[in-house]
Amino acid sequence: MLSKSEQLVTLFDQVFATRPRKEWLKVFAEYDLPAAPVNRLCEPVDDPQIMENGYITDFDHPRLGKIRIPGYPVHFSKADAKTKAAAPELGEHTDSILRQVGGYSDEQIARFRHEGVV
Repeated sequence: MLSKSEQLVTLFDQVFATRPRKEWLKVFAEYDLPAAPVNRLCEPVDDPQIMENGYITDFDHPRLGKIRIPGYPVHFSKADAKTKAAAPELGEHTDSILRQVGGYSDEQIARFRHEGVV
């Protein structure tokens, strides 16, 4: 047997399914009732408040061009948190990591490449 709250949710589901979300939001606004849409994953990119708050931001990707990426939901007073560079391509930093962390020479790295190690 369903609890009273479960029955109420079932009833609301049935009623809300009779109109599109946009219409319900208009009705709620007309009566000054608090309501907000629940966005689908693809919808926030078109939401003006999301863009204004910087939750999604434009980014110039070196290979893909201008794209939209998630911004930072937290803002700091003295620091500008933002994506400054794209994620490295596969193997993009292999040589520098082998030099700096592994201490390998250019000749050793070339031999690794020749032998298929990297």
